[in-house]
Amino acid sequence: MFHNAYTTKQCYLADKDATDSFAQNLAEYWLQSPVHTRPKVWYLQGDLGAGKTSFSQAFIRGLLKDPTLRVKSPTYTLLESYATEVCYVLHADLYRLVEAEELEYLGFRDFEQQADVILLEWPSKAGGLLPVPDIILDLSIHETGRYISLQSIKMPMQLWLSGFKLS
Repeated sequence: MFHNAYTTKQCYLADKDATDSFAQNLAEYWLQSPVHTRPKVWYLQGDLGAGKTSFSQAFIRGLLKDPTLRVKSPTYTLLESYATEVCYVLHADLYRLVEAEELEYLGFRDFEQQADVILLEWPSKAGGLLPVPDIILDLSIHETGRYISLQSIKMPMQLWLSGFKLS
């Protein structure tokens, strides 16, 4: 985790529905933002079962404006991509990555160039081969819900994040 974050937003999400709603609101905010201010690289952190994939699925549905879209977990494929006229999203779950160099074999760099949004679960598994994040999203389980924290460590992403209103 990066400890020099300048802008942070945090809230408690009581259940999966609250997580889905939060993710969809964040996606809508992303879509309404000017293109040059939108965060591209998102690190998703948290323990197993904290909700990284669930958040990603709802966020992707929101970004692509398709609430019925079947968003597969990239747990076994490592990479999944989704493209529409709205945007191109790359979702990676690096938990099963054995060596960081596997990213090259998977064609990560090619996907990275094309993507508007890159969601990276378990970024620490990549051994520093990933781009610097625009947003660090951390999920932690608490009782029946979870805490979510969004951090930005660079401009103009700090301004983007500070404009997001928690509901």
